[in-house]
This record gives sequence, C-alpha cells and structure tokens, in this order.
Amino acid sequence: MNELFLYNLFEAIFQHSTVMEGRFVVVKSGADINESNHAEIVRDALDGLQDARKYPVPVLLPPQEIVPSYDKGWSTFRFVMYFLTTDGRTGLNELKSPDFDTLISNHPITYDWKDMRECAGNFRVAFNKVVRQPAIINTVRDNNRNPDVYDRISWSGNDRLNGVRVSFDVDMFMPCDLTDYPVDLLQVITIPDLNPHPLHKH
Repeated sequence: MNELFLYNLFEAIFQHSTVMEGRFVVVKSGADINESNHAEIVRDALDGLQDARKYPVPVLLPPQEIVPSYDKGWSTFRFVMYFLTTDGRTGLNELKSPDFDTLISNHPITYDWKDMRECAGNFRVAFNKVVRQPAIINTVRDNNRNPDVYDRISWSGNDRLNGVRVSFDVDMFMPCDLTDYPVDLLQVITIPDLNPHPLHKH
C-alpha cells in the first residue's frame, strides 16, 4: 500500500457524494503547503476541466509527508483540500436563489462558505467511516492528534470561486523496504573515511 491508495480512496468517496457527483481534482503542479499563491495554482488546475458541470468541486493540493521514524513504518500525510463553488451561480451557470425582478442572485458569499463547509465536513466524516473498515483499519487511520482547520475563502477571477480550504492529517502504514538496494547491503558497502579532510595548516 502507498500514497496512491489515498488519492484513489478520496475519489471513490466523492463518487457517492450527491453534491460533488464524482468531481475531484488533484493539482498536478507542485505547491508548498505554506505558499500564498494557492488561488492561482488551483484556478490553473480547474481551467483544464472540460466537464459541462465543473462546480462545486473538491481540489486536492500535493500533500506534505511527515515520517517520524523509518523503523515504525508510519507516515503522516498533511492534506490541504479546497471545496469550491461559483459566486451566485450553480455549476450549470444558473442563478442561485434568483430574484426574478432584478435577475440577480440572493445567495450571498456567506451561504457559499456554509455550503462548502458542510460538504467538506461530510467528506471528512465519510472518510473516517471508510477507514474504520476491517480491510484497511490497520493501514490507514485518521490522525486525531491534530485538529482539522477550515479557512473561508473568496476568490475573484472569471469563475469567482468561494468556499473553504480544509487541512487535515492522515496516518498511513507504508514501511520503507529496501527494494532499491541489495539484501546484503551491510556486508558489501564500504564505509568511507570518517575524517576525509583533517584540519591542516593553511
């Protein structure tokens, strides 16, 4: 089992979401978890979507992996995921809560925040239920040492996206076996000089 299982598991869960309807995007370009240009990175990833209905959509940034010990075999993946919808319009470009007299939406940004927060929370609950199944309970577990963090976001641009960013941690058992080295590594490796450049007069 490796990290690809987690991405596939996320996608499998979203296939059963009545709101996301299977939509799920993994950002392919590198993105540090502390970058300030996430908005542009996410928008670039969504620009390539050709689906008739693009939103609402969950977007996963490349995760950060924390390995506390190679001996124990557990890694912690720090995920950042966006749950996004369009400002005032549905994914089919129809007005949300339309005012037919003015032909504008009565669905404020705060409602988008609430809706996407609810979707993100539902995903996290669904994920927790799935990883408690006997088939994977000993290899994947939700990390409850660090709390989930939700940020409300509003982005301008062509699609005028609103929603939430959620960061959460998942633990995965994936011991690092020495598949790239010979089994008798300790017998064949030559230990280099412990002091290759001794102090000398300059």
